[in-house]
Amino acid sequence: MNHGSLSSRSFSACVVLSLLCGCGAAAPTPAPPPELPLKSLLAYASGSPDYVVVIRPGAVLETTEAREITDALMPSDWLDRFARRYGVRFETLEAAAYASYPSGSVMMVRGDDDPDAVVRALGSRMTGVDASHEEPAQRVGFLGMSRHHVATLDRDTVMIARGAAREAQNTLERARHAEPGTDGREGAPISLLIPRHLNLPLDVGASVLFAGQRAVAATLTPRDGRVDCDVRFAGEFPDGAEENFAALFRSLAGSDLGQVLGMDEALSTLSIRGSTNRVQVTFSLSTQALTQGLRMLFVAEMPELLDSHDDQ
Repeated sequence: MNHGSLSSRSFSACVVLSLLCGCGAAAPTPAPPPELPLKSLLAYASGSPDYVVVIRPGAVLETTEAREITDALMPSDWLDRFARRYGVRFETLEAAAYASYPSGSVMMVRGDDDPDAVVRALGSRMTGVDASHEEPAQRVGFLGMSRHHVATLDRDTVMIARGAAREAQNTLERARHAEPGTDGREGAPISLLIPRHLNLPLDVGASVLFAGQRAVAATLTPRDGRVDCDVRFAGEFPDGAEENFAALFRSLAGSDLGQVLGMDEALSTLSIRGSTNRVQVTFSLSTQALTQGLRMLFVAEMPELLDSHDDQ
């Protein structure tokens, strides 16, 4: 995958997801990004990533609805390739975070495997190890055609960085000084953080609405045949943003893409609550409709994501 770019269908889907909430007026300085669960992993993320995705596989596998979504995004052959590449089964992880940067990516995985052993195993497969350290275990070298930095972050967590040398080093430093956080058992099964302006190619009216947008956070929580979505934007927005975003949601729900994702059926569950610097939008999607939509929009991206992280 080319970092910072998506296929046209995937980009269109990001536009839809990004237009599901807004913010009220804010102070002159940008509001901080809304908090997401798994703070101990997010606390390690360095700099200003394009986006961070956090998944709790254990929680995902607890419900049939969540498994259906996971199967749509990560079919069994992808999971098998992940295990071969990194020596851990994605399904058994307690939590995983993927941070994308212009210069590469940093993935953090937390589970029951000995992180030092995982680092050493990955190091043994590198071509030309440029650096090797212990306490914590670290290896820097090439996996396939890409330079990787793998390291132990804490007693349960491994960092696997492709490129992004400065961000990888900063992640290590943040891990050394991080305050104890949650252990990954709290929060939504799937979370997304975009700590930047989206620069969406919108029409004139929507462009004004999004001009002061600074960050977006979203969580997906499957239950009872539905997927509860909580999306929050932070930034500076014009007066009446809540009503405008509700109208925008209704417009998108009537579009072909909105119907593919089941947004038209979600209108009856739509709720918007605003404050001085953010608006929270919650709604519920049909698991079946969302799963079918995700397969159509994103399934082609997942092999590229894995290949981009390790070119073997």
